[in-house]
Amino acid sequence: MRICYEIFKIKIISLHFSISALEPRAKRPLADQYADYDKYQKSGIPLPLADRPIISRMMDRHLTLSWKPSIPIGPRIPVTYLVEMCELPDGDWFTARSGIRSCVCDIRNLEPFRDYKFRIRVENKYGISDPSPFAQTYRAKLEPEPPKFFPYLPPGIDFRPETSPYFPKDFDIERPPHDGYAQAPRFLRQEYDTQYGVKNHNCNLFWFVYGYPKPKMTYYFNDQLIESGGRYDQSYTRNGQATLFINRMLERDEGVYEAVATNEHGEARQKVILKIAEYPTFIERPEETVVMMRKTGQLTARVTGVPYPELKWYKDWKPIASSSRIRVFSVHIYIMQIPDFIVE
Repeated sequence: MRICYEIFKIKIISLHFSISALEPRAKRPLADQYADYDKYQKSGIPLPLADRPIISRMMDRHLTLSWKPSIPIGPRIPVTYLVEMCELPDGDWFTARSGIRSCVCDIRNLEPFRDYKFRIRVENKYGISDPSPFAQTYRAKLEPEPPKFFPYLPPGIDFRPETSPYFPKDFDIERPPHDGYAQAPRFLRQEYDTQYGVKNHNCNLFWFVYGYPKPKMTYYFNDQLIESGGRYDQSYTRNGQATLFINRMLERDEGVYEAVATNEHGEARQKVILKIAEYPTFIERPEETVVMMRKTGQLTARVTGVPYPELKWYKDWKPIASSSRIRVFSVHIYIMQIPDFIVE
């Protein structure tokens, strides 16, 4: 008995389209169907990364860069990674790190409020791959506006209060003495009883006191009189601000400071507490969270510092405030809750 096999071809034709079936075709590996794959297959150069790197833990001077690993199509020798960066807006690409075996690295020596771009290349002994898509920082949006300066006189006009028409005598801040006018010294209430200074940095303590005639200021630290000179200096301006300067604050400078204002009509005292401040640090950082559509999502962060820091939330470098959809609250732990989550 002899069995014969034949291959038939079916073709369906209509006025709008045609379909062919049972047509024998040569099978090609899926990877071979990419136009540039032959180049990498013959040369042995690794394939480039498809995703851009991820920027995290960004500070003024350094940040952490991570990326997804290079996935081989077949057996290959080990690879390393090369990090390239450029400064915006007109910088050229240059190699920041090379020979990285893991998928994370720290980038240091950055300039505050300057933006950068980062991209990754894969490297082996046969060569270097094409670059991955780049990731960009947006630190320039966080730079505060410079303080505005309002001069008392237009530029170019000499300061001559005795002869200049810009300084009539009736508007002098230092008025001539008036008989029958008197006021005992009086301190304005401090908004906070505690003031802070940074260790090994200069520190200023402020009071606001008024009286007529102008009172004389003396200062005490833990009930001991402070003598001007050395590490201490003081000033009392005509707007009523009394300041005690401490050069290079140390731990022993923590304590209670008292300002005493005295004139011939009375005396006033006010105490403030000086403590060493600590920079804000994260105890618990916000983690990557996956939220189902129209469900409630929550991000949590814990910070510490002296005085206790205020935490602000940002999305795409824009500040987030509490609203009907977003709630931000804290009980020694900052929580941002987003009910009815949607993609924006």
